[in-house]
Amino acid sequence: MLEVFVDFLCAFIFAILGFYIIKKIINYEEKISINQLLILLLNSISITIIHILNLNFLSSLVNFIINTYTYKKVFKQQIAESIIETGIIYLLIIIIDALYALLLVNFFHISEIQTNLFLYLICNIIIAVILYIMININYIQRKLRSFIIILLKKDIKYNVILLY
Repeated sequence: MLEVFVDFLCAFIFAILGFYIIKKIINYEEKISINQLLILLLNSISITIIHILNLNFLSSLVNFIINTYTYKKVFKQQIAESIIETGIIYLLIIIIDALYALLLVNFFHISEIQTNLFLYLICNIIIAVILYIMININYIQRKLRSFIIILLKKDIKYNVILLY
């Protein structure tokens, strides 16, 4: 039961962080509404269920689809924009996670991090904090905003291939 709670907490942290990242990138001025918060909460529950089912590659794909749909609804934008923004968030998380993992493997074995709930939670929180700090750098916001504008001018099929 504690494992489910930790999974949910991590999913909720990253749902809120995803909202914040997109908000910063697209200069979304409105504060989060109750409706938006409920959508993010449903997103977190869905992601937790998918994580518990442990479907490997399929989990990642379903999570991407859930997050894309969530941000489409929350920000009331076109699907192409949500796909690009979700892709950018995933790429940022992958890069930071990989860099952090390189540092962390000097102290812990990967399986130890995955099985120890405290380490798992702390690692996810640290990655979220690094992302939060990074997205608050104006230069990074401007570059990501420009990147999204460039991709939106192209064909969506090309954008998806380019992102992955």
